[in-house]
Amino acid sequence: MYERFRAATVALGWRRSGERLLLALSGGRDSMALLHLLLVSGHRPVAAHFNHRLRGRAAEADARWVRGLCRAWHVPLARGTADVPSLARKHRLGLEEAARIARYRFLHSAAVRRRLRTVATAHHLGDQAETVLLRVLLGTAHPGAFGMRASRPLPPLAWPGGLRPRGGGLRLVRPLLAAPPGEIAAYVRRQRIPFLEDASNRVLAHPRNWLRHRLLPLAARRLNRNLLKSLARLAAR
Repeated sequence: MYERFRAATVALGWRRSGERLLLALSGGRDSMALLHLLLVSGHRPVAAHFNHRLRGRAAEADARWVRGLCRAWHVPLARGTADVPSLARKHRLGLEEAARIARYRFLHSAAVRRRLRTVATAHHLGDQAETVLLRVLLGTAHPGAFGMRASRPLPPLAWPGGLRPRGGGLRLVRPLLAAPPGEIAAYVRRQRIPFLEDASNRVLAHPRNWLRHRLLPLAARRLNRNLLKSLARLAAR
């Protein structure tokens, strides 16, 4: 896992250590694995935790846990919150889209305030495969834009009819994009890294969760054991 991470950072043009960046930290297994990898590699991440106010007291408990973890690990923390359900109603958006805009607006403003030029997320190979398949099934895939990129400009998102936030030139990077989820899970077990479990990730009413827990495992068993890698290859075209 560490070697895969090092290869990804080399491809991103990072120094061997000392890279300053903002890390989107939910407290879940993937973002905790990325935080650990950054720290043991000598980089200098600032954690950014965002509460969407979608899970009530559970989300507040998660925020407290992340705050305590960052204090114990001596990691600077930027915190943000927004009433996503109210924002969705106000702007006539779905909850998922409203949450995405609110989250990325927070990451953008936090990076600008801290004078950081790079924002990192812990998206991995499974997330990439889900994104590709979801876009194909919904008919939203375009040539050259099937999935996520390992590095891209961070868009200064705006609410419908609103102004874009100030401050450009930021980059969004995904150092774990080629890492299989099982490899990340094994790394977390070996290193005994604490993490949070989000019960909402098991709710099959969410399309992405249904793909993750039902369709992809079934297709992998019956059609292609390397399905995640096969789908991810579409993103590279």
